[in-house]
Amino acid sequence: MTDVENWLKEQKDTLESIVASRGREAFEYFRGFSHHEYEISACNEEFFQLSRGGDVYYDRYSVGWLYSTWYHLRRVNGLIKPLLSEWKSSEIKPDCVVDLGCGTGATLWAMGLICSAMKLSGNEMKNVRVINLDNSPFMLRYNKFLWTGFCATYPEAKDLHVEFSLRSWNTQKPLKVKDSWCFANYLFDAESDWEFLCDEFSRVAKKTNPSRLFLRSSIQKKRTIDRVAQFLVSNGYTSHPEEEQLFYHGPVHKIWNFRKEISRESKINLSGKPDWEPNRTGEYSLILRREAEQSDLKIDGFSIGRKPNEEISNISLNDKQKKIARYRPSPFPY
Repeated sequence: MTDVENWLKEQKDTLESIVASRGREAFEYFRGFSHHEYEISACNEEFFQLSRGGDVYYDRYSVGWLYSTWYHLRRVNGLIKPLLSEWKSSEIKPDCVVDLGCGTGATLWAMGLICSAMKLSGNEMKNVRVINLDNSPFMLRYNKFLWTGFCATYPEAKDLHVEFSLRSWNTQKPLKVKDSWCFANYLFDAESDWEFLCDEFSRVAKKTNPSRLFLRSSIQKKRTIDRVAQFLVSNGYTSHPEEEQLFYHGPVHKIWNFRKEISRESKINLSGKPDWEPNRTGEYSLILRREAEQSDLKIDGFSIGRKPNEEISNISLNDKQKKIARYRPSPFPY
């Protein structure tokens, strides 16, 4: 095992501490909302749907916070080794990493850990641009909040050029980068028309032409990922199954303790023990490679999970919904 891998293996407790500490700070802000216990309990109930192949309502202000106390480190753990392996084996490193549907920032954390490990072990690493795209303002905001805590602990990660962009999938605003790697982790919505989703995502991938494309989701989405990969292979990519490679194993003790504290202090029942490893049903992931590494990425006018012409603006709200929808200050401390 190299110095980089040895260093990474030692970060388990530190990573748990960052998520638990930021989680406590955010929860104290949530207490200022009279309905926070209901909000978090409802969001927690929705998260059970993920384990059944479903999805979550991502417009709850607690969604990023709750997601981070169960899934975030699991997702980070699943990305570190494959990303490090690909980074070492690739002759030309990317100038930019684009995370489509970034959530709480698992890809960003994996990049931050590898950047820190490289620099602390005396290895050179170019200062990569990392673009986080998500259409949930609450997930994106909590992503930024967690990243601030990460950089306070790992200042070497500040050398990454990090951007956060609130974008729906059908945005018309172009994004241009060169020499990119793209990540689509748990991007596919179980409620969507999967045939349309595959065709649309494949069209985008063909147009953007990244040199590496990382696809990851639950095993229930295998058919969707395989169909996307099949299209990409027919357009010059090679597909490589990603074996499960994890640095960390066992329960996430510090976050488990934090969740138990919240349950004792409130009427919120955060049952279950968060774990570093994927759930029993497992994950499915592929890496798609294109050896022509010089590529331009332009994302414009594409839709994942919603057909482009679907009308969603003419929706009538009742008085209670209008009251809830009124502007409130951000619950986050930044």
